[in-house]
Amino acid sequence: TAKKYLELLAMQGLVQREFMLHKPGKPTRYTLRTEEIIISLDLAYMAKSLQLDLPIDNPMIRERANLEPDVKYQLTEGGLVNALIIRKRTKARRYVSRTIELSEMEQRFYQHVPHPTMAYEFFLKICHKVGISDYFDLKQLLVFVQKLQRLNIVNFILEIEKKER
Repeated sequence: TAKKYLELLAMQGLVQREFMLHKPGKPTRYTLRTEEIIISLDLAYMAKSLQLDLPIDNPMIRERANLEPDVKYQLTEGGLVNALIIRKRTKARRYVSRTIELSEMEQRFYQHVPHPTMAYEFFLKICHKVGISDYFDLKQLLVFVQKLQRLNIVNFILEIEKKER
């Protein structure tokens, strides 16, 4: 990993290590002795990527707003979307793919999403059309929609009126 290589460079005297506490969120700093170039390791991101079983060597997997994902669909026999396969192009011009499996309720909901940008009232209309009225199901669908929003697939415009007192 990058940390091992930096430690080897520090032992050879090519890189100077600043002694900091090894806490998640506090990057360890290594500086080159010749010029002021700082390489920092984010231990918190490494720990998070270990929990999610993501490769540490590829930090481009982090969801960024400037990388537009390509969505490819897998269809089931009934014509509903079974899973979303999202491909993102990284700055290194490589593709990172990720699969999101959809539950039956999410499949029915996703079938009725006509346009990537919609208002919040339209979300409730889709839920009514699909036949979802239970509070728990609505809450689950909102979590699903937030996931789609983070991945730039669907952009819901939430218009909440402020009540004047």
